[in-house]
Amino acid sequence: MNTNTLNKRLWRILSAMLVIAMILTSVSIPAFAADKTNVSAMTEFSETTDISSADAFKISSADALKAFAAAVKDDNGNGTYSMSGKTFYLANDIDLQGAAFTPIADVSYPVDGFAGTFDGNYYTIKGLDINGKTNYKGLFGILNGGMIKNVTVEGTVISSNNNVGGIVGKIFSGSVENCGFKGTVESTKSKAYVGGIAGYCGNGNTQKGTIKGCVNEANVKAATNGYAGGITSYAKFSTIENCYNTGKINGAAKSGGIVGQAMNSTPITNCYNVGELSGSTTAADICDFFGGSEISNSFYSKNAIKSGGTGKVNENCGEIPAENFASILGNAFVEDSDNINNGYPILSWQKSDAPVQPKNPSISISGGRTLKMTNSGAQPTTTLTVVYTDMDTTPTVKWSVESGKEGMITLDKPENSDTSDNIRIVKPVSAGKVKITAKVTYDSNEYTADADIVIYPYVTTVDIDGHINVGETVRATVNVLGGDEYDYDNYPELAYQWKYLTNEDYLAGKTGSNSYKNISGAINREFTISEDMAGDYLSVDVTIGGETKSPNTVFNKKIGSSAKKITEQDAAALDDLIDISDIKAEKTIELPKTGENGSTIEWSSDKTAVINAETGAVILPNSGIAKVRLTATVKYLNESTVKWFDFNVYSQAQIDADKANKLLPVTKTLEALGDFYKMYPKYGTDTNAINMFKADFDAKAKEIEQNTEGAAISVKSVETIAGGENSKVANDGTITYYYVDPNTSPSEHCGSHNVTFEIEFGGEKTEYTAPVIVYWDVDKVKKAMNDEIMSKVAFEKDESGKTVTESDLSLPRSIDGKKWALISWVSSDNKYISVSNKNQQTPDTLFDPYVGVVKRGANDTDVTLTATCTFGFTNDNNGGGEKPITLDYVYPVTVKAIDAAEAAKIQKDLEDKLNTGFGKVGLTDAVTGKALTADENGKTEVLNDIQFPTTRDFGIDGKETPVIITTDNPNLVITPDVNNAARVEIIRPAVGGNAAEATVTLAITQKDTNISASKTFNIIVPALTQDEIDAEKSLMTKVKASYFDGIKGSNASADDIDSNLYPFTEVYEKDDELVWVRDNKNMVGHGIVPTALDGWYELQAWRLFRSSNPAAITHENLLVTKQKNAKAVTVDSALSSETLGKYGRLYMSDTEKYAEYKELADLYYQPVSVDLTVRGTSTQKGVKPLAVTEKINVSFTLMDNKKTLIDTVKYENLNETTTAFDVFKKAMQESGYKYELKYGTYVPSITMPDGTKLGELDRGKNSGWMFKVNGKIPDVSMGAYGLKDGDSIVVFYTDDYTKEDGMKDYGGGSSSSATGVKKDNNKNNKNKTDDTITDNNNQTISSGTFTDVKSDDWFSGAIEFVHKKNLMKGVSDNEFAPNENLSRAMIVTILYRMENEPSASFNKFGDVNADEWYGAAVAWASENGIVNGVSENEFAPNDNLTREQMAAIIYRYIKFKGKDVSVGENTNILSYTDAESVSEYAVEAICYAVGSGLMKGDSETTLNPSGTATRAETATIIMRLFGIME
Repeated sequence: MNTNTLNKRLWRILSAMLVIAMILTSVSIPAFAADKTNVSAMTEFSETTDISSADAFKISSADALKAFAAAVKDDNGNGTYSMSGKTFYLANDIDLQGAAFTPIADVSYPVDGFAGTFDGNYYTIKGLDINGKTNYKGLFGILNGGMIKNVTVEGTVISSNNNVGGIVGKIFSGSVENCGFKGTVESTKSKAYVGGIAGYCGNGNTQKGTIKGCVNEANVKAATNGYAGGITSYAKFSTIENCYNTGKINGAAKSGGIVGQAMNSTPITNCYNVGELSGSTTAADICDFFGGSEISNSFYSKNAIKSGGTGKVNENCGEIPAENFASILGNAFVEDSDNINNGYPILSWQKSDAPVQPKNPSISISGGRTLKMTNSGAQPTTTLTVVYTDMDTTPTVKWSVESGKEGMITLDKPENSDTSDNIRIVKPVSAGKVKITAKVTYDSNEYTADADIVIYPYVTTVDIDGHINVGETVRATVNVLGGDEYDYDNYPELAYQWKYLTNEDYLAGKTGSNSYKNISGAINREFTISEDMAGDYLSVDVTIGGETKSPNTVFNKKIGSSAKKITEQDAAALDDLIDISDIKAEKTIELPKTGENGSTIEWSSDKTAVINAETGAVILPNSGIAKVRLTATVKYLNESTVKWFDFNVYSQAQIDADKANKLLPVTKTLEALGDFYKMYPKYGTDTNAINMFKADFDAKAKEIEQNTEGAAISVKSVETIAGGENSKVANDGTITYYYVDPNTSPSEHCGSHNVTFEIEFGGEKTEYTAPVIVYWDVDKVKKAMNDEIMSKVAFEKDESGKTVTESDLSLPRSIDGKKWALISWVSSDNKYISVSNKNQQTPDTLFDPYVGVVKRGANDTDVTLTATCTFGFTNDNNGGGEKPITLDYVYPVTVKAIDAAEAAKIQKDLEDKLNTGFGKVGLTDAVTGKALTADENGKTEVLNDIQFPTTRDFGIDGKETPVIITTDNPNLVITPDVNNAARVEIIRPAVGGNAAEATVTLAITQKDTNISASKTFNIIVPALTQDEIDAEKSLMTKVKASYFDGIKGSNASADDIDSNLYPFTEVYEKDDELVWVRDNKNMVGHGIVPTALDGWYELQAWRLFRSSNPAAITHENLLVTKQKNAKAVTVDSALSSETLGKYGRLYMSDTEKYAEYKELADLYYQPVSVDLTVRGTSTQKGVKPLAVTEKINVSFTLMDNKKTLIDTVKYENLNETTTAFDVFKKAMQESGYKYELKYGTYVPSITMPDGTKLGELDRGKNSGWMFKVNGKIPDVSMGAYGLKDGDSIVVFYTDDYTKEDGMKDYGGGSSSSATGVKKDNNKNNKNKTDDTITDNNNQTISSGTFTDVKSDDWFSGAIEFVHKKNLMKGVSDNEFAPNENLSRAMIVTILYRMENEPSASFNKFGDVNADEWYGAAVAWASENGIVNGVSENEFAPNDNLTREQMAAIIYRYIKFKGKDVSVGENTNILSYTDAESVSEYAVEAICYAVGSGLMKGDSETTLNPSGTATRAETATIIMRLFGIME
C-alpha cells in the first residue's frame, strides 16, 4: 500500500470519527458550505423583462439564459447594458443541449462588458457550444467590473480569434470565484490567448482581475505562437489564488498549468497542477513565464510535462507533498474523500456535504513582497491588498510604515480605490527592509496584518576586495547604482558562495561558469584563502533577490603566494604614478626604481630612440605615431610581476595633421550638402533656422557615414537679400515669416536671407552660408483675405434668414478690384446651380463675377455654394514648394421650384422624345446590328454590347438634355461613364454558367429644370458558349498565321519587300475568307484588331505596329525606306478579339476574380510578328535580296557641366539598330555607374561609383541630365534615337537647360522628346498628358511680359510663341491667365489671325453680332466651312471650348489649307476606353489629331473628348499646329 492511499484512508477514518463524535455530543450539524440562495420569489428573466424593475433576477431555463445573454449588449462604448448593480441567479441546472450559444456580453467595447453579478448558485450549465470567429469567447465575452461566481460549466468553446476562455473571454476588471469548467477550450488563431477559466485576466494598474477558488478540468489548446493556461493564459495586475488544474494544456508559445504568462504585480498563491503540459519548449506546471510579484505555496507533479517543456517552475514552488496536502494549501481546500479528483485535494465548494467552518475573522495582505530597483527612472511597484476573511463588511484600513523607515517607500492610494481603502501601491525610494502594517476595527475588535517588504538596490558589479594570496582574507564587494557599495547592515541580506577554477582548466580555456567548483562551507561574505588553492583562480557568486552575479574577469583573480602579493601590490601602485596619455611634446617621464613595499623595479623600452628607459626622456619621432611599450618588472624575493605601459608618441607633423583633420567629418558633411543647398521653412512647422540646419546637417552626416556627434551650430551673421524688414532670421535662429500688405502689389513675394552658420567641433570652428527662403505668414495672409475679401461676400436673405432664388446669382471673383486674392466657386449640385464664366470672355471682363446659373426643378432644392479664396502671391512653383493659401466658405441657397403645370408639360415633352427615339431605332446588337426585342415576359436576350438610340434619334441636344444610362448589375452591364454615349458593354457569364439578368435604364434630363424621362429594359444575358469561343480562337489562329498577308500591301513575299506595307485596323472572316479592313469607316465591329503595345506611351514611337529597324520600315505606318543594303526587319503587333477579347482582359487584370474567363486569355493581347527582308538600293533587280546586318562605330562621353566623368569610350561593331540608350546603358554598367529610370528611358539621376548622386533640380530649377548626338540635341528620347555609324553621344548635366544651344527649337524647354531626360515642371497640370499640354515643350524662354507666366512654367514657351505672333493677347498688360478656359469665339479668332484677318461678310448665326470683337472671325470661319455652330443658327461664342470641338475646328482648318489628312484614316482610337463617347461629327477629327501627334490621350486609356482646354493648352496646340502646317 503506497503512502497516498494510506493517507486517504486515514482521512476517511478520521472524518467518520468526527461525525460520530458530533452526534454523541449532541452537536448540531452546521449548514453546507455550498448553501444556495432562495430565488423562488424573484422575477424570471426573459426577452421582455424590464431591467429597471428589480435589482435581482432568476434564470431557470435555456431560453432565459439566452435572453440574458442578448440583454448584455453593445452600446458603442456607453455601457448602457452592462447590468451594473444587478444580480442574476441560476435557479437550477440548465442544459443547453449543444445548441449554438452567443456569449453573455458578446460586445466590442470593454465599457459595454458585464459589470453586474452572476451567481450560479452552485448549479451547472451543460451542453455549452460556442464556435465563433470574433474576439472574446466564453460563457461570458467580456467582464468589466462585474463578478461571476458559484457555477460549473460543461461544454466546448472554440474560436478562430483571440481571448478565449471557458468562463470568460477576457477579464478587463472584476472577479471570477468558485467556478469550474469541463470540456474543451481552443483557439485556431496564431498568437491567441486561451485559458480554462479566462482567456486573459487584467488590463492595467487600475483595471485588475481576480480569479480564486476555481478549477479547470478542460483540455485547453492554443495554436501557433499561442498562449495557454489551465486557469488563464495571461495575467497582469491580477490575483490568482486557491485554484488547480487537471486538464491537458497545449500552448505553442507559453504553456502553464495555472497561468501561461504572469506579469505586472500578479501573485499566484495556493495553487497546484496535475494536468498534462505540452507545446511550449518552456512549459511549466504553475507558470511558463513569470514576471509577476510572487508565486507562493504552489505545487506541481513531476509527471505533468509530457512533451516539449523543461518543467521549470518558480523557486517558491514544490512537488506535491505526500501528506497533508489539503491543509498545506489552506482553508479553501479539503481532502478528496469521495475520490472525485483522483485523491487530490478539491475546493471546499466542490464538496457538497462539507461542513461550514466557524467564522474566524481576520485580515491578511496579498501582493508581492520583493522589489528590485532598476537602473532607469521607472522603478517597479507592488500592490498590497487587504483580504478580509469571515467579515461581513469591509472595514476601513489604516496603513502604517515601520517607524524610522518612512522615507524608504511611498505608500500610494489608487485614484479609483473604493472607500474601504484596502489597496496601496508600494513604490521604492531607497533599498532596505521595511514592514508595512494594515489595521482594521471589526465588531469592536482590532485586527492587524504585516507585510515585510524587501527592496534590493540595483547591483552593477561584484568584485573581490583584498589581496588574492594564500593566507589572505578577502571579501566580496557589491557595488550599486551610483557608485556606492552595498549597505550590508541595512539592506536585505545577501547569499554568498565562494568558488574556484583550477589552473589546469584556466590554461585549457575552460573558464565558463560551469567550470568553477563551489568551496564547501564558504558561504559568508569573507573568505580566507587556504594553502592548497595557490595557483587556482578565485571567484564568488552573490545572490541578490534571486539574481546571481559574479566578478567579470578571471585572469586577475589568480591566487598567489605572499611574496607574489607584494609584487602585485607594488605593480598595481604604478598605475597611479605613470601617465599613459598621448604624448605630443618632449618631456621626461618619472620612472620609480623601488616599490612601496620594498620591491625593486626594472624598466625597459622597445623603442629607446623615442623613450629612454634609464632616464625617462621622450624625443618626438620624425613622422607618424610611435607606439612605445615600457615594461616594468617588479621583483621581491623569488617572485616577480610584470606590468606594461603603452604610449602613443606623436610626431610634430602628425600633431599638425590631426589638428587639420578634426573638422574633416564636418567638412565632408558640408560638402555633401552641396553648393545649391537651400532652406525653405514651412509655416506652422519650422520656427528656428538653427534647428532646421542642424536636422539637415545631422541627416546628411548619417547618410554619408560621418560622425559629427557633438557639433555645435549657431548663427554668426544674416544678410538679407530680398524682402527687407518684411521677414527676418534672428541671431538665435528665430524665423519671422514674410508679410507685406498685398494691396501694395509687392514685387517681392518672399524673404531671402543668406544665413552664415558657425559649426564648432572638436575644439575647432568653421562656417557655412545657406540661403533661407522665408515664405508668407499664413495666419496674417488669411486674416487679410478674411477681412478684405471674404467678409464682403454675402447673398440677400429672406425673412427666415435663407437665401432663396429663382434667377441666376452673381458670384464675385474679386472684391473691390483686389486681384491678389481671387475667389472660385463650386456648387454641390450642378443640376440646379452651375458655375459659369460666360461673363469673363474678354480681357476687360476676365475678373467679372461668375454666374451662378440657376435651373429650377419640379421641387424646391437646397444647394450649397462653396467659395474658395486663393492668395495669388504664393511661391508654389519653385524648389521650396510653398503651399497655396486658401480660405473656404459655404453659402446655403434654396432654388425655388418651377410652376407645376410647366413641369408636367416638360415631363410630357421628354417622354414624347424618348418614345420617338426608341420608335426610330429601338435597341440593337452593337456587333451584328440586329434589332433587340423583348419576349412575352418582357425580357430581352442580349449576346453582345447594346447600341441605344443616339441624341440625334431622340431629337435632343445632348448638352442641354443629356442622356444617361444606368444599370442595377454593374458586373453584367458596364455603362458609359460619360453622358450621351449610346453603347453599353455586356459581360456574359462564363461557359457553363447560368444566364444572368439585369435592368438597364436610359434617362434623358432637361438640364434647365432637372426633369427627367426614362425607359427601363429587362435583359437576360446567356452564358458564353464553347462553340463561339472556339470559332473566335480559330479566327485568331488564322489571323496570326496570315499576319503578313494583312500588312504586305503590294509585296508578294516577306523576304522581298520592295514597297510600303499597309497596316490594318480590323480583320474578320466572310465566306471562309479573311477580310482586312484598312479604313475605320469600314469596320464591322466584330473580328480581330491590333491593340496598343506595352510601352508605347512612354516612348511615343509606336502604338499598334512596331518595327525592329525604323530606318528601313517605320513604326506604325510601316512606310519603307530602302537602305543601301537589304535589311532584316521584324514587325510585331498584339491582337485582340473585338467581341471576346474583353474577357481575356478581365482575366489578365485579376486572375483570381475572373478565373472563369481563363480560357479567353488567348483572345486578348496575342503577340504576333513577321520577319521581313527589305530590298536595298544596291540590290539588283530580279535577284532575291540578302539581308546585310551592318555594324556601326560610335563614341560615348559622360560629363558634368563641362567636367568629364567618363572619358570618351569608343564602341565598335554595334548592331545598326542600336539606340542611344543602348550605348548609355552599356557605358554605365562598364564604368560602375548607376542610374534611375522613369517613363521609358527618362533618366532623373545618375550615381557615381563613389556613391555621389546627381539628379535633376539638384543645382537649381533648370538643372538636369540631357544628351546630344554629334553636338545637337535630338528631338526624341534616348530610347527612340537610332544611331548611325560615326555618331558621338554625350550625356551631360546642365545647370540651366534654357541656356543650352538648340533648346530654342523646342520652346526653350527640356522635354522627353527633345532630350531623353524628362523634367516635370508641370506644376499646375500634374495629371494631364501630352495632348493636354503637359511636358512637351514645357520649359520655355519667358519674355517676362506676363507676371503670371514664369520661365519654368511648362507653357511659357508656347505663350511666348503665340504672343509674339500676335495670335493671343493677355487679359491685361501684364497678365495672361494661362489656366483660364478658352471660349469657342477665341479659337476661331486665333485661326482668323493666322490668316491675316481676311474680309468676310457671311454670318448665319443669330447669337453673333458683327460688331463684337470676334464677329468677323466667326463670319470668316463659317463662310469657309471651318465651324458649323451648335445648331443651325447658334454659335455659342462664349461657351467653353471642348477638346473634340478644338480637334474638329482645327481639322477643318487644315483641310481648308489643303493639307494631307490621310494619317487619320489609318489611326485606330478604339483602344481608348471612352472612344465611343466621341461625338459623330468629331470622330474623323480626333483620329487625325491623335494620328498626327497634334493631340494624344488625356491618359494612356482615355481621350476625354468633352473636357475643356485652357488658354495655356491652346497656345501649345497652336504652336504644334504651326509645325504641322510647315
